[in-house]
Amino acid sequence: MAVVDNMQTADALIGMPVLSRVTGNKLGEVHDLILDPVRGELLGLWVRSPGGALDVMDYREVYSFGRDAVMAAGDDSVIPSAETPLAEAPCVKRDVAGARVVTEGGTLLGQVANVYVHLVWPPLVAYEVRESLLDKVLGRGLFIPASVGRALSHDAQRIIVPEDAPRAAAASLEELARGPMAVLIEDETVVRGRGRPELPEGPAS
Repeated sequence: MAVVDNMQTADALIGMPVLSRVTGNKLGEVHDLILDPVRGELLGLWVRSPGGALDVMDYREVYSFGRDAVMAAGDDSVIPSAETPLAEAPCVKRDVAGARVVTEGGTLLGQVANVYVHLVWPPLVAYEVRESLLDKVLGRGLFIPASVGRALSHDAQRIIVPEDAPRAAAASLEELARGPMAVLIEDETVVRGRGRPELPEGPAS
């Protein structure tokens, strides 16, 4: 299956029910996506429980992303946020969406208009970056692998990328999926294996 077929916007995932594949119980709904903006990976999900609490599900607990639901490995896959350092990591809605993308040389490339997630291993992330409202209307923008990121500012207003980041960008999601993302996914498979990864104990600094 082509890489682009496994790419989905964060907005499409937010609001999806989270179900236990073991019991079929509804564990909640996706509230936000937890990212590592430097490694460019999906780390987990914020899940709003049926009781209204915001809990966390580690990516390693995601059995699958389906068309209509996110399937969790089990009923205990969603845990209170106080029990995991993932709760301190950046999120799509809260932090990354709308952030300005600036090169190390001080050039503003635009703002993050959309975040795309590769739904199967490896859990890579890409940004759709637009310069203006006109770009949005005309469907113009850059699609950049999030792994080119150098830093996310403390106030989540800016993502710093290398000066040559546009070279890793594409004019469409399809072009990105055929080129830079396909290369990254191939490299990840070789280097890190085909199983679910052992993620770091805490978010990247």
